[in-house]
Amino acid sequence: MIIRYSVYNDRYIIYEGAFREIPSHRFKIGDWFLTHHICTKCNVPIMEQIKDMRISYYFNGLPIYDFIVHSGSSYKSNLLHCSLYDQIVNKLL
Repeated sequence: MIIRYSVYNDRYIIYEGAFREIPSHRFKIGDWFLTHHICTKCNVPIMEQIKDMRISYYFNGLPIYDFIVHSGSSYKSNLLHCSLYDQIVNKLL
């Protein structure tokens, strides 16, 4: 799926990139994923990088992870980014 997004450490650029839905237990530290937060500057979802992972609970025998990001926040997601910074579609400078 193609989605417009902003990156957590530079919210003045809007990118358009490809995301795919995969189970959270297949994510690894260093992967980028789409959060449910919307940037207040550019009104698109924010992409974060996984710094640490912790098991939150099990569902049908598979672990569901909390993804810890650089700000210390914790997220759950099933959308993984395929290729970083696919295309810049807008700059808000």
